[in-house]
Order: sequence, then structure tokens, then C-alpha cells
Amino acid sequence: MTNPMSGGLLDIVGQLIGGALTGGGSSSQPSTPSDIIGQLISGALGGGSQPSMPSTSADPNDLSGVMGAVGGGPMTQMLLSALGPTLAQYVADTFGIDKASAMKVLMVAIPLLLTALARNAQNRRGADSLHSALERDHDGSAINNLGEIFANPNAAKGGKIVKKVLGNRTDAVAQTLTEQTGLDGGQLLATLAPVVLSVLGQQQRQQGYDSNGLAGALLQERNALQSSSGDLMGALAQMIGSQPRALS
Repeated sequence: MTNPMSGGLLDIVGQLIGGALTGGGSSSQPSTPSDIIGQLISGALGGGSQPSMPSTSADPNDLSGVMGAVGGGPMTQMLLSALGPTLAQYVADTFGIDKASAMKVLMVAIPLLLTALARNAQNRRGADSLHSALERDHDGSAINNLGEIFANPNAAKGGKIVKKVLGNRTDAVAQTLTEQTGLDGGQLLATLAPVVLSVLGQQQRQQGYDSNGLAGALLQERNALQSSSGDLMGALAQMIGSQPRALS
């Protein structure tokens, strides 16, 4: 099957892996989320021509060249390193792309969701709402039922979760992902959202977080992602907007 992602999001993550998004600015500032992602793709925010992907195995299912670029804190590491290969296989099977391309999609979509959740938890109402939702509906069991989530994200209320997390930015964010990947951005987010919340719920129980502890953990996660992928995180933050959302 022809890979629908001949450019776009592949190029964003290619720049991250190649280390191009570490400095330098564009003379013109992008004004919309699509412009931001578009400039990341073209290499404008890296200051120069777009770098090529590092050489890896010719096998499109070999993740070795991608996994080494995974940054972030413990939640990101759980989602992208521990669960990453399995998630990538489900994404590949669901959307008809190769596994390495699927992993690169995850390296943008998962930080996007974590960034939105960190934003929502920055005030007391948002933090309390997220804490309660995790206690009530997300005990970590979804991690062991990934096949069921990918087969029927509606059963896991993925679409409703995304709308609560992203609010009035939902359609714009989904459209940008669709434009830049050739995949259904709404379906992608709806499938991944229950998995992300399941990992958060598991961490909350294991670490004994109250709402303040959860908010602090998400802030640390966002800061760790910022340190490893600053320009991409800036673009994602502008995509999702600054207005916190309550999850419940």
C-alpha cells in the first residue's frame, strides 16, 4: 500500500531526530497552527534546508532509528518507549502505514495530548476535574486492552475525551493532523486519548497523587518534553490554545 505520509509529519519528526529544531528562528512568525506546522515541515524554524532522516534499516518496521529520539518524562517514556512498539503496530494496522511511520505519528500526537492535559491542570478546577476523572474512569486497565480500543474507540469514549481535553480547538487540531499526515486526525486522537488517560490513571494510583501532585507531574512532563523538543512543543502549545478545560 502506498504510504499516505510521504512528507508532512514524517518531516517534522525527521527534523527532531536530526537535531535541526534546536535553534535559529524564522524571519516571519507563523500566524495559525497550520502555518506553524507547515514551517516546521519546511525547516524554516530550524534555519536552513530541511535535514534528511538519519540512515536506518531499510525495513519500514524497524523502529531502532526512531526510538532513540524519544524524550520526555516518565509518562512519555511509558507511552512511547514501553508501549510504543505495540502502539505503533496498532496504528500501522489501523491506518495502513508502516510501523516506523506510525511511531513518528505517535511522537507528535502523544506529546500533543499530554501538553493539553498539562494546560488543563494548571488551575485548581482543571486539576481537580482531571484527578476525579482518572479516579472514576481510568484505572490503567486500558493498557491491557489496546486491541479493543483500536477496534472501537467510541466504546472507550475516545471522541468525547478529546473534545473535553481540547475544547473548541478539537476540530482545528484534528484537521491540522489530517492535513499533515494524510490520516484521519480525529480518529487518531480519539484512539490515543483513552490510552494516555489510562497511563495517567495508573501513575496517579501508583504515586498516590492528589490533584496538586498530578498537576505537578504533568508540568514536569511538559517541561521534559520542552527540553527535548522545544520548537515542536511551542507549535503544539499554539495549536491547542491557552484556555484550560475541565475534563468532567
